[in-house]
Amino acid sequence: MKPKSRKPIRSYIHLSRAWYGEANLTDSNRLDSISFGLYYPGDGCEAEMTVEWTQLKDKSVPYLHAFDDSWKALASFGDLLAAIAKVDNKNVTPTQFCAILESCGFKDNTPLRYEDSYPSKS
Repeated sequence: MKPKSRKPIRSYIHLSRAWYGEANLTDSNRLDSISFGLYYPGDGCEAEMTVEWTQLKDKSVPYLHAFDDSWKALASFGDLLAAIAKVDNKNVTPTQFCAILESCGFKDNTPLRYEDSYPSKS
């Protein structure tokens, strides 16, 4: 749902830090994930992508998921794409990826408590 009165903000959610993270990281192939995109706080998102970390042989490797309804937003994140290009093939950690997001103006919206998951829409 796209609220007409507000503009979406750049933000992200780091799954392993979220209050529900442990319960959602039971898949042995997915070690962690960070969803990022354009969000309406308390009201959904306009576009969202995810970087997931998986075990590949002896190392944890990040990979990007972006469904086709987020490609326009991904293209608008030129600053982020340039920043991650600088760490190409470096196997950045989730913490390092969060730092890159924040350096590009993304806000950390990780819900650390249950109450944070359902913010007021006012």
